[in-house]
Amino acid sequence: MDLEKQVIKNIFEIVRSKGFKEQVIADAIELDKTAVSKIKSGKRALRISMLPAIATALEVSVVDLITYPSKFAEEICARTLEEQVSVTFHVPLSRRKELLAMIVPPTEEKATLKQ
Repeated sequence: MDLEKQVIKNIFEIVRSKGFKEQVIADAIELDKTAVSKIKSGKRALRISMLPAIATALEVSVVDLITYPSKFAEEICARTLEEQVSVTFHVPLSRRKELLAMIVPPTEEKATLKQ
C-alpha cells in the first residue's frame, strides 16, 4: 500500500476509534463531506498541506497520522535518548522542505540536517 493510501486509511481509523464523525475532517480542511468521501475512496488526492489541520482536529500529531496505529511517543524518546525512531518517506524533492516542516519544527530541522 502506498503512503498516501495508508495515511488516508489511518486518518479514518483514528476518526472511528475516537468516535468522531467524518464532518470533523471536512471542517478541518474546509471541504464538504462529498469531497472528504472522495479522499477516503481515493478519487481525490490527500494533499500534504491538509495533514496539520487534520491532525489538530483529531487531537494527534502529523507523525501519528503517518504511523498509526503505532503512537509516536515524544516523552519516551526524551527519557531514553539512546532509543531512536526511524521513518522513511519517498517524496519528490520539491516537497521535502514542506514535509520536514510539518514533522520537525524549524529549529530542530536545522540541527537534524547538519548531522
